[in-house]
Amino acid sequence: RPLLFYRNMPGNSTMYPLEKAEQESAMRAGGDARREALCDRLYGETETVAVEVQTFAQAIEAVESVASTGTIALLKVDVEGAELEVLQGVGAGWWQRIERVVVEVHDVANRRHDVDSLLRKEAGFAEVAWGQSEGANGLSNWLVFARRRRARA
Repeated sequence: RPLLFYRNMPGNSTMYPLEKAEQESAMRAGGDARREALCDRLYGETETVAVEVQTFAQAIEAVESVASTGTIALLKVDVEGAELEVLQGVGAGWWQRIERVVVEVHDVANRRHDVDSLLRKEAGFAEVAWGQSEGANGLSNWLVFARRRRARA
């Protein structure tokens, strides 16, 4: 699949470049010359590269030591727009082995609702909480925290 690689901010590289337009626009707001120059540098040098995509289940099963240990204490997902696809690729057999999840969600096309529904219904998390991502500056970036209900002693 094509990935838009940002040379000067590789952590923001994405398979959903149209969603980055919202982020770039918010960063450029105000017309500040220094901000404009920063955006030009950050967003200016890009390259589209082909990448292999695997589901969570495929990737984790390839790591035999993790696959055989039992539980996963925390699954942290920050994949610049592909969060729903990643969560859908976890697979039913893995959800019960994951104790906690933290996901950055870009709320485009009702994705926040879809992620919430998946975590509660398909993954079976009893506790799901949302918070606006720090520094979101008007963007629809959210953090979701999910955990299994703790057993009573």
